[in-house]
Amino acid sequence: MLGLFVGSGVGWAEPPADEPERTEEPQPAPQAPPNRPERRIPPEVLQQLIEQQRARQQQRQRPQVPQTPIPEDFEPGMNLLGDPGFEAHERWDEGQPWWNSLKVQGSQAWVEFDIAEGEGRSGGRAAHLHMDSSAQPGPTRVHGVVQEMVPPAMPRYVSGWYRVENWERGAEKQYLQTVVVSRRPSNAPANLMRARGGNYSVQLAMTLAGAEEPPLFMGNRKFEVTGPAEPVEGAWVFFEFDLHELFTKHWGRVPEDSDGVRIFFEVRYDKKPSAEPVARCDVYFDDLYFGDSSRAESADASDEPASD
Repeated sequence: MLGLFVGSGVGWAEPPADEPERTEEPQPAPQAPPNRPERRIPPEVLQQLIEQQRARQQQRQRPQVPQTPIPEDFEPGMNLLGDPGFEAHERWDEGQPWWNSLKVQGSQAWVEFDIAEGEGRSGGRAAHLHMDSSAQPGPTRVHGVVQEMVPPAMPRYVSGWYRVENWERGAEKQYLQTVVVSRRPSNAPANLMRARGGNYSVQLAMTLAGAEEPPLFMGNRKFEVTGPAEPVEGAWVFFEFDLHELFTKHWGRVPEDSDGVRIFFEVRYDKKPSAEPVARCDVYFDDLYFGDSSRAESADASDEPASD
């Protein structure tokens, strides 16, 4: 006889006489799940996932790019770049905070640069960017020098000199450029793409050689495509851009009240299939300028280098 548990008591109660005794229905035996092949992540995919996770952790922990101080005696027209001719340069991790590559932030796409003795347009030194995709494989590699500062307003001009040697095109998107990035300006467009955490930037890229159309499509970067489709080799080439004109042309406004302005001088390739030929070149930058005065007339007239 099956008893019923009543409330929270301890006893058992008999079922009513007119109610048939309840019995348990026999249950079918559980069926074993069909045999399925064990799913294993291939070792190379697992390694890729591990590396991606490490990269995300490095991104969260990466140090900030050192900022170039604005001189206390700042005057309009002054060159805001520290060591524009690379004559006093030391590596960023040896105490010199001015020129660095984004290796300082652990970027996997960036490649460290060096200072070349005896290669300067003026003085004895220049920044040297050596590209060789066989030694630094990957779909995207950026060779460049970077400075960041907080100027009182967006400088009007960026200018300087570059020289290209040993150019071997190994990627459709292989080019030189300078980029100006305004971080978190107060007058950014309302529909500008914003990253997690509220970070955003307004970017302007100006190609110097190697591109005939915008090489990338980015929501926060606009391109001004200039320069020859293939760079001139063996000669110093002057460049200058009116940033106020170009920011207005591409963004409708000049960025204001930013948290910082970052400026890049680069040679790079993007989205390179591994089957394409090796991408190689040596690029030198020297006598760079970031300020409110045009250097075009003096460059045409005299070859005079940019001053500090």
